[in-house]
Amino acid sequence: MKQIIIATLFIWAANYCFAQAPFNTYEEFMAEPAKMAGEYYIDNFDGVDTPAPKGYKAVYISHFGRHGARYALGNDFYERIHNFLVKAHSDGLLTDTGEELFRRYEAFYPSVKYRGGDLTMLGQRQHRDIARKMYRSYPSVFKGKTFAVATSTMVPRVIMSMAAFMDELDDLDKSFECSMDTGRPYLDVLDPDTEDAPNFVPISEMTPEAKESYDNLLSELIDIKWIASRFVKEYDYLEENYGAWRFIYNIRTLIISMPCLDSQPEEGFDMFMTKEDLFAFWEMRNYGGYVSWGRSPLNDGSFIARIHYLVDDIVSWADKDMLSGDVQLRLRFAHDSGIFALAGRLGIDNFGAVVEDPHDVKNYWRCTEVPMASNVQFVFYRKKSALRRSTGALEDDVLFKVLLNGREATLPLEPVTGPYYSWQEFKKSLYLSK
Repeated sequence: MKQIIIATLFIWAANYCFAQAPFNTYEEFMAEPAKMAGEYYIDNFDGVDTPAPKGYKAVYISHFGRHGARYALGNDFYERIHNFLVKAHSDGLLTDTGEELFRRYEAFYPSVKYRGGDLTMLGQRQHRDIARKMYRSYPSVFKGKTFAVATSTMVPRVIMSMAAFMDELDDLDKSFECSMDTGRPYLDVLDPDTEDAPNFVPISEMTPEAKESYDNLLSELIDIKWIASRFVKEYDYLEENYGAWRFIYNIRTLIISMPCLDSQPEEGFDMFMTKEDLFAFWEMRNYGGYVSWGRSPLNDGSFIARIHYLVDDIVSWADKDMLSGDVQLRLRFAHDSGIFALAGRLGIDNFGAVVEDPHDVKNYWRCTEVPMASNVQFVFYRKKSALRRSTGALEDDVLFKVLLNGREATLPLEPVTGPYYSWQEFKKSLYLSK
């Protein structure tokens, strides 16, 4: 593990120069407030497909995807808010705004009761849409008999996302066959951060330096007591019966997660926080993700380093599958942490950026780029002439491109042309585990 971390840190400096021009995130998000939802954002996954180089055709796709849209995370998320509001209302300690929140929430609560963390129907449709786009965008991959291997973590929303994806492909392709599986043996690849992973090694989510920097930015961006005063008459009451920070953060989550639901209440919750409030929470959440999961100088690289199981899996199976021709699709279904780590490890788009100023992180590394049903696809191309002969080995001219959420992405390598990279050069650039 130590060697992997050192290798990862070594690559960081090289990748920095490949960071794209910064975003103006504040201005962009104020114009499109939905993006403040961060990991709850619902993307349309649109993208323009650059034609393949002359003489090449798509033959194989390797995929890693996050589950689709879900209810707010936490088994007791909705129940905890309900129980507190009922108690505070009964005790007469809600402000007028708090009473309005209570009234609206009581009407809304029956539709989400006990649904914390569950996949929504929208989440299923997202995966059907992604599968349909894959099928229509790369018909040469599905020409003739198509076999797919799919694996998932053991979380129900992930298993259901996989099932929706595969069911859509089965509907579209009459020659489609597949294998699907889930279980602990796949967790090193799919979710190495869970304690159930066979080779799990505990790591702290934040280094002391990162925690100090995060706390400083949090205190600068958000005044919890001031926001809490909108809802309750006594701050200590909120702190004792719920936790002030947790309550305010959960109200924020309630608001931003609404687009993930299958139906919207007649009276929503947007009125309870301003766009400035939501942006401050997004920036705080985004920075916390960066110093924990990104290439921040304040972390030791251990989070990104352990994604080597997934990188190895993608590389080794791509070579085997393309050489044998027996598998055209290798599909993996998991969580957002895997997308962050994979994008950071490979330097996909701005996820490879190293940013020192906490205030500037939002203009490079953005958690909104890993929304619900986020996915990374490696689409491989071979020369048509190479497919007509059997050499027992892959030719050096195999090309591939990376799609992040359906859009052609960049890597810290010189492309052969457009978004297309040399597979052999890419493998040479990696520090793989042995």
